[in-house]
Amino acid sequence: MLVVEIACKDEAEAQRIASTAVRERLAACANVIPSVTSFFYWEGKFTGQHEAVALLKTTEAKYARLEKRVKQLHSYGTPAIVAWKAARVEKRYAKWMKKELAGRG
Repeated sequence: MLVVEIACKDEAEAQRIASTAVRERLAACANVIPSVTSFFYWEGKFTGQHEAVALLKTTEAKYARLEKRVKQLHSYGTPAIVAWKAARVEKRYAKWMKKELAGRG
């Protein structure tokens, strides 16, 4: 299982990306964290801004299509899309996730 973190301009964008990914079976499930504060340098300037985060659960096999779709939906020219492998996943959850991503939910 991969957990994919996507920083979004606001909660509405995070919800749109998360719900589209699940509806299109690119992610089995998604969570939206409605408000975070991000700090970073952009074009040489230090900035802080309020964003929202979408956390999507998917597989290696679905990742490339998920990333492509997120880029189509995202408002940022350079969206922060970061994925990491889950070290452990509860057995029944993993089984459910595979079934959902295969479209047999």
